Amino acid sequence: MHSLKHLQSQIRRCKLCQDLPSFSSPLIHGNQNAKIMLISQAPSKTVMFTRKLWSDKFSGPILKSWLEVSEDIFYNEDIFYITALGNCYPGKGRSGDNPPNPICAKRWLEKQIELAKPRLIIPIGSRAFRWFFPNKDYTNSVDGEVKLWRGRYRVFPLPHPSPANVGWKTKNKEQLEKIIRNLRREVKQAITETT
Repeated sequence: MHSLKHLQSQIRRCKLCQDLPSFSSPLIHGNQNAKIMLISQAPSKTVMFTRKLWSDKFSGPILKSWLEVSEDIFYNEDIFYITALGNCYPGKGRSGDNPPNPICAKRWLEKQIELAKPRLIIPIGSRAFRWFFPNKDYTNSVDGEVKLWRGRYRVFPLPHPSPANVGWKTKNKEQLEKIIRNLRREVKQAITETT
């Protein structure tokens, strides 16, 4: 099996999708030592220009506040590995960004998980959740509890921090408070574990 560094090099050269905006290209962050893997749907248009994942004006700061980590910790490649179902910006659709091409996750995501071996995986939003648990109800499963995937990976599903998700966050305020409280505990534990 190839190293994670080799796999990342392949991902960054990927040309599988033919219908992406011209400025869109693969973006991942992290290394073999990363303890926590964040998996979203796809990078935003803003991120394609900053080349820094979760650097958008709204969702990024909200996510970092939920995790209760500083910018330095969030972008420390030995702590967080940041990837997505689709590693390129998929373009604009009729109601927000297009969904990522499923070929990307099929080709690259599981290999990244296997090579990085994170202590904690955090899928962000319903699409990322359903990649792990296609037969589970998203609404009832985003409950602030760790799930086991493939019998060995600890997965903590998160709702998407996007302001567009304000309806869910308002309706489920107590649930969100529990999720954030438990998330911070899990993140601290994953960061401080020595084995």
